[in-house]
Order: sequence, then structure tokens, then C-alpha cells
Amino acid sequence: CACSVVISRDAICVALYELMSGDSGPDLTLESRTMSSCFSTPGPEWLPVLLTVVMSTSLILCYGMAWGRHDVRPGFPYISDTGAKPPESCIFTLLLNFSAFITFFIVFIRYKQVKEYNKQDLSRILRLNAVSAVIGCIASFGFMLVAAFQDINVAVVHIIGAAVGFGFGVIYEWMQAAMTYKMFRNRGHVRVTVIRIVVALCSTVFGVICVVAGIVAGYKLETQQHHITIVDMFKWNSTMPGYEAHIVSTSSEWALTISFLVFFLTFYNAFKKISLEAAVRLRLNNYTLVEDTRETQYLDPGQYKGGLY
Repeated sequence: CACSVVISRDAICVALYELMSGDSGPDLTLESRTMSSCFSTPGPEWLPVLLTVVMSTSLILCYGMAWGRHDVRPGFPYISDTGAKPPESCIFTLLLNFSAFITFFIVFIRYKQVKEYNKQDLSRILRLNAVSAVIGCIASFGFMLVAAFQDINVAVVHIIGAAVGFGFGVIYEWMQAAMTYKMFRNRGHVRVTVIRIVVALCSTVFGVICVVAGIVAGYKLETQQHHITIVDMFKWNSTMPGYEAHIVSTSSEWALTISFLVFFLTFYNAFKKISLEAAVRLRLNNYTLVEDTRETQYLDPGQYKGGLY
């Protein structure tokens, strides 16, 4: 049968105390020990902050290294161009994949939070919540493709990943803004609703401008300059056809990325109101071990077929 183990941080505190002191003491109970007495671990509200720090670090480091090595021209190159060549491509891949993983986690926590908040009603929001979680995970996977396939090596996969990441990311923003409006329109939470709608609108505008201006710049370069090299694509200058449209496109991409980070930062206050728990279930034969804050049931590991290891 399945063995359920629910281990709270309070129980871990007690275990650590007993290991260090050798005695639990007469007044040491799971109820009397608080989590703060043993751990001061950060809550889920710091995940959006961590995402912003990691992504900002990636942008700054890769841009600085690419500019210092003359791999791109100063100004506004495409973000991917700053992480296309080694060694900056190594940092770009590492930190962007880490950012995508954090985004996966944020999307999942947000999904669970909305689901818990609307447990008793608003079935339409629950459906919208499930769809938005899938959309958010797809967007995160798109950015993983961007990180793994640099545009200088596998341009087609890189562009597909960027389209999936930015496109589904904008859709995720709008779905979250819509859920925020439906959940809190009658409860006085107007400010966060307005902020998310405004940021989602800005992301949409920046995304459209980035794509349209990029297409115009590429068309002018291909039709007016017959001999195009890889250097031309990475080092646009004011004498090249389509330069103005190129700058509009690249600056919009940077603004779109920043708007994504701002949107995720709006989850900070929401995540402060929740806590996370981990449940571990062991498959054992004919026994169940349960540990919670009120009762602990210890069974002899030797009774289990195969042991606990």
C-alpha cells in the first residue's frame, strides 16, 4: 500500500534539536516549537525577485561581455545577439535556463494559489486558471529553446523558441490580468488589477512593434544590400539599410523583456499571503507512517520489506 509521510518544518526543527542536544527535554513538543525558532527560509514571494535578479544579471553580463569583445555594437542589439558567441553564450544559456525554471515554479505556485482561493465557486476562473498555467509553462519552455539554440547556430529553432516564449508570455499576462479582474473587482483590489492590465498592454505593444520593425529592417537589408554577412547581422550601423527600423525592433525587445519582469514582480504581495508544504509518499507493504504537528507514529524500519532506503 502507499505510505503517506507529511513532514512539517516544525517536526524537522524538533529532530535537529534532539540530534544536537541528545535530549528532547520535558517541554519540547511539536506544538510548542515554532518554525521561526529553527528556520528563517525565504517564502515564495521572493521567487519573482529572484527571477528579476537572475534575468537582469544575464542581460547585463552578456551585453557587457559581447560589447567588450566587439561581438556586437554599442546601443541596442537583440538580446540573443549578446549571448550568441562564446564565452557570453555560456552565461546566457545557464542564466536563461535558470530563469525559465524559476518561471515554471512561479506559474505553478500561482496556479495552486488561484485554485485554492476559488475552491468553493467561480468554476470559470478555475478553467481559465488551468489553461493559463499550461500557457505559462509553454512560454517557459520557449525560453529554454532560446537558451539552448543560439541564433548563430540553429536560427530556425531559436526564432521559434523566441516566438513561443514572448507570444505565449503575453497571452499568460492577459489571462492573469483577466483572472485578477474577475476575482477582485468587487473587493477593492483595483490597483494591482490596473497595473497588470497596463503591463500586459505594454507587453503587447512592444511585442508587435518588435516583430513588425524587425521584418521591415530585414526586408530593407536584403533588398538594398546584396552581400549580407553574419557580421552585418550582428553589427548594424547607421549606414546600413533598415538601421532605424532595426533599432526600433531591438529596443522594443528589451522593453518587452523588462515588462515581463515587472509583471512577475506584481505577484510579490500575493505570494506573501501563502506558504508551501511538501508531502512525501513512500510505497511500503501493509504499513502507513504519518507525521504531523500533533502526532508522530514511529514504526520499526525492519518490519518493512526492503527497508526505507
